[in-house]
Amino acid sequence: MPIRSHDTLERVRRIIPNAQLAKSRKGDFINAGAFSNRSDAERLTRQLRDRGFDARVEYIN
Repeated sequence: MPIRSHDTLERVRRIIPNAQLAKSRKGDFINAGAFSNRSDAERLTRQLRDRGFDARVEYIN
């Protein structure tokens, strides 16, 4: 998830306590977890989007 405000990580951690800040070429973002099963990642993404976050699944190999 892109960081939209100074409290984004705190708000995400209310739902996903292990969420971490991360960096990419596109900028800083919040990593809400790593999944071996894409459907699990999609399920979490839907939960976060339902709460107003700009969540998406990113494939990293």
